[in-house]
Amino acid sequence: MSFYRNQLEDWLKTLHIKADCVLDIGGGSNPVKERVASFDASAYHVMDNMLEELKINVDYNVDLNLTLATAEKMYDVIFCLEVMEYIWNPAQAMININWLSKPNSLLYITFPFVYPVHNPRLYDYLRYTPQGAVKLVEYAGFKVLECIYRIDRSDKLFEFYKADGMHIADHPNVTGMMITAQREVAK
Repeated sequence: MSFYRNQLEDWLKTLHIKADCVLDIGGGSNPVKERVASFDASAYHVMDNMLEELKINVDYNVDLNLTLATAEKMYDVIFCLEVMEYIWNPAQAMININWLSKPNSLLYITFPFVYPVHNPRLYDYLRYTPQGAVKLVEYAGFKVLECIYRIDRSDKLFEFYKADGMHIADHPNVTGMMITAQREVAK
């Protein structure tokens, strides 16, 4: 397992989930309920896309890039892990996540920043700066409670930027973000 993935798994092992309804977006091949420190939920649903290719059974086959035809605010906790690089319409996807969440619900979401194109490569679209990830989450009506940077353990990324003469604003070793956010109550 990569260092990048280990950082995610270590973060998940700190989470204690106790909720009525939990949605796991993108969890078809690796359900989050088996990866957190503790999991107690009355209902657990998995939403995924590209399922014909992956041969995965899920509760909802949904493309978050498109406006949801019906969206009930029914989830207390939503996970959206290792999904955002496959989203070509991130503002709409985040609005859809908001529509699925109850007021004050929690969102656990990851965003890649520096990561190679990977499979399924025809669906690998975007990378996000830390500022861009936070902006998207806030745009959709969530308040960021915590943003943990995934980092390059070797400092080779910083050396690359420096050797190539690139201008570095801050955090030269960030490779992605793990964000905890809470849906704000409409005023």
